[in-house]
Amino acid sequence: MRRILSCTLTLLGLVIIAPRARADGEEVKADEEAVRAAGLDTDGAALVDFFRKRTPGEKVRQNIEALVRDLGSKSFKARQNACKELVVIGPPAFRLLRAAVGGSDLESSRRAQRCIDEIERSIQPDLIAAAARLLAQRRPPQSVEVLLAYLPFAPDEHVSDEVRGAVARAGVLKGKPDDALLKALDDQQAVRRSAAAEALALSGGEKERKRAKTLLKDPDAGVRLRVALALIEAKDTDAVGALIGLLPDVAAEQRWRVEQLLPVLGGERAPAIGAGTTDHEWKRYCREWSGWWREHGAKIDLAKLDLSRRMLGLTMILQLDTRRMVRPVGGKVGGIVIPGRVFEVGMDGKVRWEINDLNYPTDAQVLGPNRILITEYRGRQISERNFKGAVLWRKEFPNYVFGARRLANGHTLVNLRNQVVELDRGGKEVFRYSSQTGGIIAVGKTRNGHTVVVEYTGVCLHLDESGREVKKFSTGAVTLGSIGTHADVLPNGHVVIPQYSQNKVAEYDAKGRKVWEVSANRPTAVMRLPNGNTLVTSRLSRSVEEIDRGGRQVWQYQGDNAAPNYMLYARRR
Repeated sequence: MRRILSCTLTLLGLVIIAPRARADGEEVKADEEAVRAAGLDTDGAALVDFFRKRTPGEKVRQNIEALVRDLGSKSFKARQNACKELVVIGPPAFRLLRAAVGGSDLESSRRAQRCIDEIERSIQPDLIAAAARLLAQRRPPQSVEVLLAYLPFAPDEHVSDEVRGAVARAGVLKGKPDDALLKALDDQQAVRRSAAAEALALSGGEKERKRAKTLLKDPDAGVRLRVALALIEAKDTDAVGALIGLLPDVAAEQRWRVEQLLPVLGGERAPAIGAGTTDHEWKRYCREWSGWWREHGAKIDLAKLDLSRRMLGLTMILQLDTRRMVRPVGGKVGGIVIPGRVFEVGMDGKVRWEINDLNYPTDAQVLGPNRILITEYRGRQISERNFKGAVLWRKEFPNYVFGARRLANGHTLVNLRNQVVELDRGGKEVFRYSSQTGGIIAVGKTRNGHTVVVEYTGVCLHLDESGREVKKFSTGAVTLGSIGTHADVLPNGHVVIPQYSQNKVAEYDAKGRKVWEVSANRPTAVMRLPNGNTLVTSRLSRSVEEIDRGGRQVWQYQGDNAAPNYMLYARRR
């Protein structure tokens, strides 16, 4: 099945761990820690120097071109030397190396791929992303200039999106756009033109948005797409028509960006059709949305939609090795560890970071840059850690813990074996519910503040702030009573439940009526995505897949079937 490449950018935001000001402060602190851990300073001048050193000048670019040509040289020594020098140069050589991989010369293609693989093992994308965010926060002189100069040499699209975001935050100060931003609108590099226009659309006033609009006629379709998306986020209704008009020109690897946005704009009147995986299906998708625009475009009101928060399209996965039990050194007498790890991959399947040596992890939630909340079942604890695994906060429980979720107000909702407790920021219990029938597979909050509890038996309860039962019904779903099973509670009170034994995933409304169902191979965990698709984890098949409303797979991460590692749970941000 075709993989959807690059990093997904959707219209719902990260779960914030406290009021925005506090969350911003914690994110800045996390970025500072990441940069210092690499042995670098975090002041403005040092950050400018960080990006300047990673941006090749004209002589270096010419040298890269010559070295890439030498990958196909008749001289073995010349080919070897070219490989070594390109690896030393690193990410700035990516663009030409990737072009060589797709070329007709087999020798050049093979060696170029080898160079890319070696470079990728040495780069630190999270460090670059943290440095970009810090630079935007510090805003020293030349910050916008160095970010724009570096942008074409970003190692992957995740880093590129972070740098673009930094340009948007730093590019307009007190209503005045940076000179480097205005200059970049006419840059020869499409990536710089689009980044500058995005920044003006997102951070500028009416005058700046008008300048950004001129790039809706840019010769590069990728630029037009980026600018249209930014203008829509800035509530410019005209850009919706421009976006619909350019759909046929959107490159296959960029179509996910449109698919994430249009259903939100269309609402209940959106065409009931997915983007598909073939060009034929995409053409049909374009026709359907063109018809929608003709019929409903004049009535659309972007002011009523929250389009300001973005996700990164990174999929966090919990992996467990139940065949290997170890006794911890210096641990509790009789204590047994069932090892597991949590890691995160981009839509290209590449691992961004990982934390190993966890004790039966059953749940995790990324809270922001370099912060993750982890539940360890056998460890009977939840902990907040950075992406290197260092524990920043810990809460232990006398009973086994199935899951935990950080709420928007900074509280933490914890799912024990047969209880739900809510803790405030200081760890004090402010809510408790005890199930009379046993295991709980999901908890969540609705928009009206009710706590929703889904039990293994398929019973769903809505509880008010005092814990009083205000609604109860049985979905009739047969669920798997296994540790690590996860249903998904949606803000509208709907629940999406994996039905392992029936090879089904089903959605039930707040009254217990089944409103959707698809087939899935032994599903054990689910998550509904903002684009209407569903992320399904299968412990048995060791896979995570994204399926559309019709049950068709549009993305997959497949684990190694030869390795004794189960995929337990996945969540996308």
